[in-house]
Amino acid sequence: MLTRRAFLTGTAGAAAGIFIHVSSASAATPGEIAVQAARAQIGVPYVWGGHTPTAGFDCSGLTAWGWAAAGVTMVPHSVTQAATFREVDPNELILGDLVFNAILGHVVIYSGNGNCIQAQEKGTNVKESICIRRALCVRPTLAPIRKTPTGPTTGYATMVAERGDSLYGIAVAKKVPLLTLARLNNLSPSSPLVVGDRLALPLPEIKKIVVSPIPAPNPTPTPAPAPAPKIVTSTPPTTAPTPAPTVTPKPNATVYVVRAGDTLAVIAGRQGTTVDRLAQLNGISNPDRIYVGQILRLPKP
Repeated sequence: MLTRRAFLTGTAGAAAGIFIHVSSASAATPGEIAVQAARAQIGVPYVWGGHTPTAGFDCSGLTAWGWAAAGVTMVPHSVTQAATFREVDPNELILGDLVFNAILGHVVIYSGNGNCIQAQEKGTNVKESICIRRALCVRPTLAPIRKTPTGPTTGYATMVAERGDSLYGIAVAKKVPLLTLARLNNLSPSSPLVVGDRLALPLPEIKKIVVSPIPAPNPTPTPAPAPAPKIVTSTPPTTAPTPAPTVTPKPNATVYVVRAGDTLAVIAGRQGTTVDRLAQLNGISNPDRIYVGQILRLPKP
């Protein structure tokens, strides 16, 4: 059994700073090793951006740490992990598979029997519990599969993929959720694109409205207006308008006003941060619920 002590003291051979019992690694699958590595961190505090036992973990930092023990390197960023590996059926999960929520802002590592190991939020520790809702599941030992987009051809805006395009890059550029874009085109977030792929975008198609000109009416003579009666009015007292409330950001912070079509994942991608960090900084308990006009504090550049 791989223990946290083995990780921290180096009682077995080391690779990239991660220590594994040889007897355990020789017989275990990569997914089992990843689960053992993650389970050894139970009790480590949640720290946004953390990806080591001594610094703490956030959700993607923990999954990256666990899979590094199995020899698979991944970026400690949940959306990037979702866009890197092959999607698998939620009903066919095996040990070590990664499970994401609908906005790809939270990722956990599947540990068997419907449970997962996760670094959930500020103020908690790494724990093993019932797995989150399985909006997307990927397997880090499998490369993505090329699929042809088969999105709707009417009722949506469309675009044609060019050299270097990816679903993730298009989602960020068009300010749409990655998983929404993938599902609309019957793809996985990691599906590679080729030049000429036609993609439907989750933006309504703008239809042109032809307006017929209104004929000018025939001119008619206008009678001279009767003199208006003289009316004496009193001027009501004026009151100073109530000043609009202002939002004062914390020192060294900037703010962003949520626009139509924004999600925390899209905003995080544009601002070079993560959904976890935005939610933590703004006290958002449910990353799926933001609204147009909401003022978000952004992390210090």
